[in-house]
This record gives sequence, C-alpha cells and structure tokens, in this order.
Amino acid sequence: MNYKTSFSCVIALCLLLALDGQSGAQSKQAVPQPLPVPSRPGSTQANFTQSRDGGIVLSWLEPAGGDGRALRYSTLNSSQWSSARTISSGTKFIRFWGELPAVHIFENNSAVTHWAAATIKTYDVNLAWSEDGVSWSEPVVPHQDGTPTEHGLISSLPWGDNGMLVTWLDGRNYSKDYHGPNKNATSLRAAFFTSDGKVAGKKVLDPRVCDCCPTASVLLKEGAIIAYRDRTASELRDIAVVRFDKNGWSEPVPVSHDGWVLHGCPVNGPAVSASGNDLVVAWFTAAQKQPAVKVSFSRDGGKSFSKPIRIDAGNPRGRTDIAILPNGDAMVAWVEQIANNAYFMLRSVSANGGLGQVIQVASQVAGMPRIAYAGAGKLLLAWTQDGKPSNMFTATLEFGGAKK
Repeated sequence: MNYKTSFSCVIALCLLLALDGQSGAQSKQAVPQPLPVPSRPGSTQANFTQSRDGGIVLSWLEPAGGDGRALRYSTLNSSQWSSARTISSGTKFIRFWGELPAVHIFENNSAVTHWAAATIKTYDVNLAWSEDGVSWSEPVVPHQDGTPTEHGLISSLPWGDNGMLVTWLDGRNYSKDYHGPNKNATSLRAAFFTSDGKVAGKKVLDPRVCDCCPTASVLLKEGAIIAYRDRTASELRDIAVVRFDKNGWSEPVPVSHDGWVLHGCPVNGPAVSASGNDLVVAWFTAAQKQPAVKVSFSRDGGKSFSKPIRIDAGNPRGRTDIAILPNGDAMVAWVEQIANNAYFMLRSVSANGGLGQVIQVASQVAGMPRIAYAGAGKLLLAWTQDGKPSNMFTATLEFGGAKK
C-alpha cells in the first residue's frame, strides 16, 4: 500500500486554493482528505462504480510480474478501502488511459466486470462473472465478429439479476473483407448478457461514431442512457445519447449542437450521471477553435437537454467526469492546462447556470480523473499522477453547492 506517497500528495493538496470562477478572487476551500489505496506504485486507469447496495467500488490496473498487469478492485468500507482482490493478471491488458475497467457488485456479492484485452493484431472486449467476487469465469467476448479490428472504449452497467449491459466501439467495418455500408466507420454497439454469460440481445446503436473517444453509460429509473461522441460524414463530432426503455432503443439524440468539425480523433468522450430520470452530461468541445467543458441537464431521461453551461477555467483539456448530487446540482471533474502542467479540477453547477468555485485538486495529472458521490455531502476522487512510476491516489472531499 503506497501510504507514504499518498500522504505527501495530500500535504501538497492542502496548500492549494480554490479560484472563484465568478469574481476571480481567491478564497480558502475544503481540501481533499487522503484515502490510501491498497495499490502498487505504477497503478493506473482507476474507475468508480456503485454497487447495488449503494457502496462504491474502485477498480484499476497495477504492475504484476515483469511486464504483466493485474486487474484489481476494492470496496469502500466506512472510511477506508477494503483489501484489494485480483480478477485477472497477465500481459494482455490494454494500457491506454482512456480504457477504464469496471466492476459491478450485486446484493448477493456476485459481480461482473469488463476490461480491454490485447490480441495478436488488435484488441477485444472481455467480460467475466463471479458468484462470490473472488473466483471469476473465463472471459467472454461479446462482439465475436472474428475480424482483426479494434473493439473497445467500453462502458458497462449491471442489468437485471446478475446480468450486464455492455457498450463498446466496434471497428469490424475496417476489415479488408467488409464491403457493405459505412465502410471504414467505427460503430457503437451494445449487448445484454444474462448471469451465465449468454447474450440476451445485441444492437447497433449508431453506425458511425468517433473512433477513439470513450463511451459512458448510466442507469435511469426505468432503463439506461449511453453517451458518446458522434461522427458524421462531414466530420462533425458532437455529443449524442441513445436511450433504452420499455420501448427498446431510441434513435440518437444530440446533447448539444456545438458544431465541432475535426479531421482527427480528440480522444475525449462524455461523462454522464443520473438520479431517477434526472440526467446530466459533461463533455469537452473545441468548436470554433475554442476549447471548453460544457454541462447540460435533462429532466426527462435524456429525451431533451437544457442549453449547455460552460464550467471550465479557460484552458481545458477535457477528460470529464460528473456526479449528480441529491439537490439536483452536479459536480464536474476535468483536466485543465495551466502553463505546462495538467490539473485535476472540480466545480459544482446547477441546472439554472449557477457555478461553484473552481477547485484545484492535484497537478501533473495523467489520464482521466474520476469522481463519485459517496453520500453525506462527500465526494470520492481518484486520479493518476504522472511520474516514474506513476501513482494512483484517492481522496474524499466535503463540498457545498453551486451558486444559485
């Protein structure tokens, strides 16, 4: 357990000030409190999920045996992380900061997980099941198209009785043997799985999407939302959502008409959070060559969205995460460029446009910071700090709401 480095980081955090985003004045702000992680130096790709009983699960990849990696997870017990458990280890894990594994735990302690695994020529989606959270099944590959093309940037949700809804970007139309519609276009696909790892339904959600932007998904009161970066034939790359409910899958719905045209991949997907049918989405855009992090609210389960609210501090890199709060506000995380440094930033925002202070959490941030609401006015934070080796940190933060 990397306690020494963690506490050194917290000393630095306690010296940081929050920047008031409306007046520009500096004022003291609650600072993150350390939450030591049972991980090794060199750990990366941290991710939060919420278990069915409301607990928080942290998953990550860490060094294991020479050039290998191990997929591990821990649950939050009161105010500390449990001893870490290993799901799988080896040399086939994708070491890309945008490819986050996830673990979902059910009420009976059974669990499901996803990760991205390398093959000889490309990489695949891997899923696994556990009856007790200790022993895991052999990996299941949901796409099974047999093409040497990329399948990844996965998001997943627990579904039904120990089942799973998994979404991924699928590159099968790049295969040299494919000559149908949408040739050389990445598609967004989803599949439902039962508790024994069998497919219960597959669907192409969008036949042409951004090739390398992570996806995000969240449960609604009745159904689910998948958020992603769309891509048109004219290279428009704005954010869209697809909804699943009692009527099945919806057509894609744009979150905002930013008008970002880019002949390349920004590696910047959206983040999404929900409570009941209240939904909030955060994303990065550089439309009109103006980098911005924006947030939009929906009160009807993603059928329509409010006017976007810009929340960044002026020079964002993006890599967003978001957590909806009990009062309907949201807390947003992103990476901001200040001089030659990358900072993990936080800010609260309300649906009417009110903004909280911009909080600097940490510097030298690599990859995507993650946040989760832990109840009782506390936020959980996770991030990777660049270095040789890199290190993963978690902390808690008590916060106030956005300015009304």
